[in-house]
Amino acid sequence: MSGNRCAARRPLPTHPPPLTVDDPFWLEAPIDALVTALTEGHGAIPRELAAHLRDRAAAALHAAPQESSRLADALLSRAVQEDAPPAVLAIAWRARAEAAIYLGKLRLANRAYEQASSLAGAARDSALRGQILVGWVHVLGMLGDRGSSEARASEAEQLLRRSGDEEYLRKLLMNRAGLLYHEERYAEAYDTYQRVVRRFERSGTLDGTYVALRLNLAVACTNLLRLEEAREIFVGTEDLARQIGLEFVVGHARFNRAELERLEGRYRVALPLLISAQEVFTAVGARDMRASVDRAQAEIHLDLEMPEEAQAHAASAVAAFREEGMELDAALSELLLARAEIALGLPEEAEHRLAAIRAYLQRSRLPLRVAQTDLERARALLQRGRSAEAGRAARKATRALERHDRPAQAAMARSVWARATLQSGLPRAAEQLLQGLLPTLGRFAPAVRQQVWTTAAECAEACADRAEAERRYRQAAAAVEAERRMVPRGELRTRVFDRQSSVYRALLQLAITEPRPRLDAVLRWILASRARGYLDRSVPVTRSGSARLETKRNDLASLTRRIEQLEFVGGSGATDLRAMRVRRRSLERGLAAEFRTLEARAGQAGRGRDRISLQRLQGRLADDDGLIIYQITRDRIVALVLRASSARLHALPCDLSEIEGDLARLRLQIDTMTVTSGAGLTESTDANIGGGNIAFQRRAADRLLASLSERLLEPILSSLPPTGRLLVVPHGSLHQVPFEALRVDGEYVDTRWSVVRTPLAGSETGTARSPVDAGVLLAGVELPELPELRAELEMVADRLGAGRDGLCVNPTRAQLLAQLPKRRAIHLATHGRFREDNPAFSSLTVADGVVFVADLADLALSADLVVLSACSTGRVFPGRGEDLAGVAHAFLAAGAQSLVAPLWRIREGATRDWMAAFYRAWATHGSVALATRSAARSTRERWDHPYFWGAFTCHLARI
Repeated sequence: MSGNRCAARRPLPTHPPPLTVDDPFWLEAPIDALVTALTEGHGAIPRELAAHLRDRAAAALHAAPQESSRLADALLSRAVQEDAPPAVLAIAWRARAEAAIYLGKLRLANRAYEQASSLAGAARDSALRGQILVGWVHVLGMLGDRGSSEARASEAEQLLRRSGDEEYLRKLLMNRAGLLYHEERYAEAYDTYQRVVRRFERSGTLDGTYVALRLNLAVACTNLLRLEEAREIFVGTEDLARQIGLEFVVGHARFNRAELERLEGRYRVALPLLISAQEVFTAVGARDMRASVDRAQAEIHLDLEMPEEAQAHAASAVAAFREEGMELDAALSELLLARAEIALGLPEEAEHRLAAIRAYLQRSRLPLRVAQTDLERARALLQRGRSAEAGRAARKATRALERHDRPAQAAMARSVWARATLQSGLPRAAEQLLQGLLPTLGRFAPAVRQQVWTTAAECAEACADRAEAERRYRQAAAAVEAERRMVPRGELRTRVFDRQSSVYRALLQLAITEPRPRLDAVLRWILASRARGYLDRSVPVTRSGSARLETKRNDLASLTRRIEQLEFVGGSGATDLRAMRVRRRSLERGLAAEFRTLEARAGQAGRGRDRISLQRLQGRLADDDGLIIYQITRDRIVALVLRASSARLHALPCDLSEIEGDLARLRLQIDTMTVTSGAGLTESTDANIGGGNIAFQRRAADRLLASLSERLLEPILSSLPPTGRLLVVPHGSLHQVPFEALRVDGEYVDTRWSVVRTPLAGSETGTARSPVDAGVLLAGVELPELPELRAELEMVADRLGAGRDGLCVNPTRAQLLAQLPKRRAIHLATHGRFREDNPAFSSLTVADGVVFVADLADLALSADLVVLSACSTGRVFPGRGEDLAGVAHAFLAAGAQSLVAPLWRIREGATRDWMAAFYRAWATHGSVALATRSAARSTRERWDHPYFWGAFTCHLARI
């Protein structure tokens, strides 16, 4: 910095400066000017000037490695061009090597050091050669060539002692500590780093090398599991690096601290650190560190049950490390690839990969890494059902990891060993393997505690010890809650929940199979096992991001609309359509990754778990309310039925396959009606549909609806009120059941009850939001398939007394998203698409594209009522951990208090009649549930098939 200030006071020369280190230009000019002078000038560079320029390049390494690289390249080019003496060439090649290290180009650095060392030898400059060998030792160690590295280190020590170079002897000792670290001799590396730190501090040399040294000391601490000491050093070193302007080193500090936080399961802290470090490494072009970030991200994604993302990051890291000749780093990244393959259900591919990795690590004499490979092989074998082999591999890994003082990994290996033993039919032996470990679990990260306690609980179950199994599952559940708090909310937390929710499902299974089930416990474990993502989405995470991100969102919305248009026209443009779909998938993957990055950067904790007691829930029910909470368990379907003064658990006398069979046949009927229903079906129940009679079609549908009712409603009729409201909380594929149209005792359900769906999770936590205004939004998009849209909007406006001037016909994406948060009542009439393959990109069509479910996560709605007159917008995808994904639940999570939406594709004329009846009844009763019931009953007087009137579902955000 001082050189820049001096240069500003003194004009730079307009002619090539004298080639002498005494000239002020070489001392004061910024690097850009030095590069220009070296590139445009002529004449041999003296040794002293070459050494000074190398020092300038070295001083810039920690703060601006790319600038250092430019200066080194210019110096080397000039030296080669002028056929400089060997000593000058050696200095120039050395500068090139040092810059290459910081840019992650280790093969280039290795070749440059080889040239520099040879030229220094030819110049008989032992002091220079000794300094060059110190840097070469570091590169050889990183490339895994420990034999050559140690030989160069011994030679460098002799030369440096002969020249009395204490500064480089300290640096040599630092690099030797690095060799010890790469040999997994972490305690020796730690002690050596401590000695070097003391030497630097005694010398008063607190420069970039000293800062990097302290980082290495903290990394050694991390590997010795002295985590608090490591954290303190990382934080202090980051502060020091920032004070002296070493942003590149700040990136290193954050990267390494992210790994420390990951070890303790603190993903909410680790992810923002890792993202920040990645930005630094990308800015300076440090390829090896970018690859290291990829590897760290792969490890975190594996921890968070996201194997596809982990696989992509690990593959990228492998390719980058291989390109730079960093075989050890490539092998460790391949180990993560194998873990991803196991998680993806590809154990055979993983086994082949693990065999090659193990052979390399054995040749490299790295027993700790070999043990980690054996642990992954045990997991792969266990997945393939080869429990005896898995047990042997896990036993070997356990003993090696315990020998190397890796308690957390040893605990995981012992858990796999016990699970393999359990699979072999030896529950008592499996139990014995874990007995000594269980009392020590409190010191481990939540993920480790969860895995071991879950395995121990399964052992207790196999030994028929229900009480101990429940106690252990509760310990696993406590670990789940601790881990959830450490994961940023949003998709990251949702994705990890599938693994976590298995613990609650096990507790639920124990609760419902007790001779006298405790219903408060049953309710507790039902609630705990599902709907976490829905809860988290009810507090918006901003995904607005940068202008570049918004452009991507708009591009995807526009592309999706073009695909819709081509699909509607059909026939032509098949090749274009395929290409568009490929591009859409690519854009969706990219946007999903960026959304996760924004959520991780925010690091928000979100809300805690709901505490809804049985008594409090019953206190919210009216006397004529019946609340049915369905739950699919390991071996049955149960229904917990609550009324204001009673509660009962029913085990339904059917299995899921029977219900799913009925649903598939009903879906086929609905699809047939969608394709074949004609305009003649407006007046007569005798009109033909594709050659068949509508009465015949209705009887077939009614039989399926009666069958579903026989399985899901009739076994619990004695617990339900005779009339009133049925509040239904579906589970899994039961979300697709049209409860509103089921038949009981020969009549449709709505002759007795108003059916309302609720996610239940929001019943205690929903927060009312003050509206910006009390207006009504009536919006729709004129499409060829919706010729009566304007008539529908005008009818709704008349019913609500809103006036037709307020109609919003053909809104753009930006206009609709801007208007949604402001209105008390919202009616949207447009084309809707449910994406079961990717629910976050389910959509509503607008004039210039679509609005995605993912867009609604940014909104805080004020609406008491949202009505979606758009096909399939009431469909729900019960994803990982029963997360509720779809257009309807996106609106509810964003703040809508009640919502009406169809389960399937709807017919326009029937929908107009349904909406007229709905708004007429809503104006009379003020109840969405009663209005939905009334609209269905009124519409079927004219449209005599459930297809026409049975699609619309009523949802309440809370009871």
